[in-house]
Amino acid sequence: QLERMGVGWMTDQHRPVQEHFATNMIMRKLMVATQNLPPATTGSCTLLVAPPGEQHDLPLYVINYYMRRAGKPTRMLGANTPHEILLEAVPPKGNYHIHLHPITRLGDASITETVQQYLQLFSEATIWVSGPLTADVAYTHERLKLIPSLQALVAHCSSSAKD
Repeated sequence: QLERMGVGWMTDQHRPVQEHFATNMIMRKLMVATQNLPPATTGSCTLLVAPPGEQHDLPLYVINYYMRRAGKPTRMLGANTPHEILLEAVPPKGNYHIHLHPITRLGDASITETVQQYLQLFSEATIWVSGPLTADVAYTHERLKLIPSLQALVAHCSSSAKD
């Protein structure tokens, strides 16, 4: 539904206010549902991040809900997260993942350049990338995990808390 709403907005069939209203309603329901889940106690922490310039964070709230429901610890950092903020959120023991779900192109940097920057800045983290720009990542690395489809994303988020 939201994808259809977004297409309607891009083709001038819907006004942005309609998309924002629907998004905020869904986001609030996801936040309440996530808060009602028991706290996660095992596994590596996943930091959920929209890179600088990316304003779309609803997918991160969905990912957060499914990961928490599977018992995985998460930290939701949200839209347009500067690297400085992300550096402060990194767990002290170094056992963490960073999950990016970019929707839009991020300024002058390609998604490949963005991913390479995260791999360099966060040398202890596994970087997970999902969303429509995943197909544009032209790079491989042992710490880079691409999630190419919605089915793969649901499986990743819903798997057991073992990592």
